[in-house]
Amino acid sequence: MLTALSNIDNISLEFNKDNLKCLTPYFDLNFVNSNLKEKIQFYYNLQSLAKRSLGMAHCLQHHMGPRIIVQQSSCMEAKQRVLDAGFSQAIGSYSTRKSSDTITLNNYQLSGNKRWISNLHIADYNVMQISQDDKIVFVYLDLDQIEYAADNSFFTPMGMEIAQPSSITINQQPIPPEWVLGVKGTQQFFAASNFASYCFLTNHVAIIQELFADIKKYAEKNNCGAEFELTKLEIDVCTVVMTWETNLASLDTSESSDEFWHKRNTQYAFSKKTLIRIIQLILELGVSYYVDGKSEFSQRFRDAITYAGQAHPLYRLGQEFYMIDLTE
Repeated sequence: MLTALSNIDNISLEFNKDNLKCLTPYFDLNFVNSNLKEKIQFYYNLQSLAKRSLGMAHCLQHHMGPRIIVQQSSCMEAKQRVLDAGFSQAIGSYSTRKSSDTITLNNYQLSGNKRWISNLHIADYNVMQISQDDKIVFVYLDLDQIEYAADNSFFTPMGMEIAQPSSITINQQPIPPEWVLGVKGTQQFFAASNFASYCFLTNHVAIIQELFADIKKYAEKNNCGAEFELTKLEIDVCTVVMTWETNLASLDTSESSDEFWHKRNTQYAFSKKTLIRIIQLILELGVSYYVDGKSEFSQRFRDAITYAGQAHPLYRLGQEFYMIDLTE
């Protein structure tokens, strides 16, 4: 059973194998085979970590996500390399399919560039999504067995710096057929998708709670005249938190369905909309301390802007993702 993460101030803000040993009692979860109580404890711990450092929580998500994908695959080599090594001894890196990707997989040979890979600079292995024949497949890479070039100079984030998003360039690298783990969106990898989805939601909840508390305290102290705006926004913040707590039960869902993902998409869209509104209010109140490029005070605001700008933009959620159907 996982230990509750109660004292987040003692957590070192470095993501490496030494610190992963310290995090093991709080996050070493076999998500596929654990019970609901254990899963819920994991996400409460992740919420606590994200309140302390959104970047650390993001790194942890992209360390654990590929472990679950490997666990659900049939690739014994990957399982031995990743799962047998233990939680803190094989660091994972991960990237979803991006529009800027040029990487291709033809006849089990990789060529091209893939960007936005978290943890690559310290990773032992990688799981990436690659388009192939109108599908998206998960590909495993043992980074000790392939030739590649890594680069993190293409993007300098204003927040969540610890994640160090990198690109990887591979030139005609053959891989074993079993390294193609399977197709994204299939029942085989539902547990991994369920896990990742609630990590994003949990990180949203944590940054929303902390950033709203910051701006509410500032506005009340400085008599900004924002009482009504804060009251309206607090309703949304409470809704985000309440929905997150209520839907923790969905972590025990074992079968993928349209209804499941419509609810998750709606929950994600509302939490992102709420985070963006908090950022907007901070800008409207003109708190100059928040735009300091390097200060500890501005870290949470810079993390929030970075997080709001990654993954799915708000307008695309309405265009490309189904949510709850109000006509039914």
